[in-house]
Amino acid sequence: MEWNYLSFLGILILIEVRNISSNVVQCPDNCTCRTGFNNALLVDCSRRDLRQIPLNITSSAESVDISENYLTCVKNDSFPSLTGWQELFLNKNEIRTIHPGAFQMMPNLTTLKLECNNLTEILGGYFLGLSNLQNLDISDNSVHTLSNDAFLGLTSLNLLKLGGNKLEFIPNGTFQNLPQLGYLHLQNNSLTVMQDGLFHGLGFLSHVVLSFNSISDIHPQAFLGSTRLSYLDLSHNNISSIPYLPNTKDLKSLNCDFNFISELTVTSLKYHKNLTTLSVNNNAIKILDYNIFEYLPELRDFSCNGNDLTWLDPRIGVYINRTESVDMTGNPWKCDYHLRWITYWNFSEEIFGNCSVPCKLSGKPLTALVLRDFFIAPRKMLESPSSLNFTSDEELYIVCPVFSFPAANISWFSINRDGSNKTLIGAFYLQGVLGESLNGSLLFEKPNERLAGELWCLARNDVGEIALPITLNYVGLQSTEEGKRKGQSATAPSNLVSEEPKTNSTSCITYVVLSLGLLIAIVLGSFGIFYVHRKICTRRLGIAPSISEDITVPQEETSYGCQIKDSLYRL
Repeated sequence: MEWNYLSFLGILILIEVRNISSNVVQCPDNCTCRTGFNNALLVDCSRRDLRQIPLNITSSAESVDISENYLTCVKNDSFPSLTGWQELFLNKNEIRTIHPGAFQMMPNLTTLKLECNNLTEILGGYFLGLSNLQNLDISDNSVHTLSNDAFLGLTSLNLLKLGGNKLEFIPNGTFQNLPQLGYLHLQNNSLTVMQDGLFHGLGFLSHVVLSFNSISDIHPQAFLGSTRLSYLDLSHNNISSIPYLPNTKDLKSLNCDFNFISELTVTSLKYHKNLTTLSVNNNAIKILDYNIFEYLPELRDFSCNGNDLTWLDPRIGVYINRTESVDMTGNPWKCDYHLRWITYWNFSEEIFGNCSVPCKLSGKPLTALVLRDFFIAPRKMLESPSSLNFTSDEELYIVCPVFSFPAANISWFSINRDGSNKTLIGAFYLQGVLGESLNGSLLFEKPNERLAGELWCLARNDVGEIALPITLNYVGLQSTEEGKRKGQSATAPSNLVSEEPKTNSTSCITYVVLSLGLLIAIVLGSFGIFYVHRKICTRRLGIAPSISEDITVPQEETSYGCQIKDSLYRL
């Protein structure tokens, strides 16, 4: 009995040893084999200085790694019937050539890694038989040509990596055989345009990476049919504006960093109402339209650092406050009164960064400023002349040509011949001419030549004051336009004098007289024509020329078109 038990135990041991020996034999020389998840056989032949593909790798292996060797060619007979293989790593070799159909004996392959080789073109037939392939990586080669049927048969492909090659142009139809494509990487190439039809028919495409190219033109219909596109990376290109892509309404993330965009407006962004992330760092943006936030109600992450913004519309404040993450640091903020509205909000310091100018505020966090930091002492407005011309046929309105924040208090005075000053307040007489001070301005309803001379305005606020002389030049009775021509070299700016012309009274009388004369001539002429006309008609019809009697003339008896109405005779 014991002998039978020992015999049975010995047989089991022999069977197990045989199985172990069989497994050991299946692992090629210079390779290691191990069992992975779910007892999957993993064959590792990487970094073994191999110059050809091992021929005795078992078909039951699920993952085979032959990366980092010296392979130069993948031939038709390189891989016999290997139905169990699901992953094949051939990356970091020196592969220059792939024979058509080289992988067709691997029907269950889902991942193929060919990055970092020396491939220069991808032609039709390379991937025949790989109907279950989901991930294909051909990045970091020297590929400059993709044929229209390069990816024929890859009906299950979801991820395609072509970054780091030498592609300058991709012909339409290149991706037409990839109905399940969801992720496409084309970064680090030399592409310049995305033409109409390039991505047509890719209904499952959701992520596209086009960074580090030379793209300057993207056709609005380039993504026609790509209704599921949610992520688009256009960073490090040559685009000058956010591309207009009306067919990508589900886009959620757009990256346009490091381009040449000069402004952000509603035109290109209003079709992306589902956008949650927008990044436009390191461009040349000078204008930021606050309306873009109104058209992007889902925006949660906005990054616009390293641009040329100097100020922002105050209406943008409410949108910044509702956005989870905003980064506008690294802009040359001009911390003058145009940005005073920022003090009304409790913004984080990380949003804006530091002031660039003026010097007294340079380097100071924008959100640390208080309202007084934005005060401006009164100063003369640029290009405002120091004299103005006036006439006696229109009222004279004068304002002090200064700018300040907060608004300055304005007072006026004149200097008398004896050197004394006369302050002009309320209603006053200046050289015998009645004037009035209104909200810091002066009004003379009936100016005349006695006003010619010099007035002074004094502007004062909490941080400074300035006194400015204004010379009044009388140019006589003439239209404002003529006065402008004569005194063009020394006229006041439009905000100093109201220059709405009034009609000259003499010209009005002449015009009325001429109009009445012309009207009388027309009336007399009409009666004369009527009289002659009637005379001819009555003679022709034998009717006595009595204007007071009623006459009825049948239509058929009239001659020369004389159709006389009773009402005409009653005139």
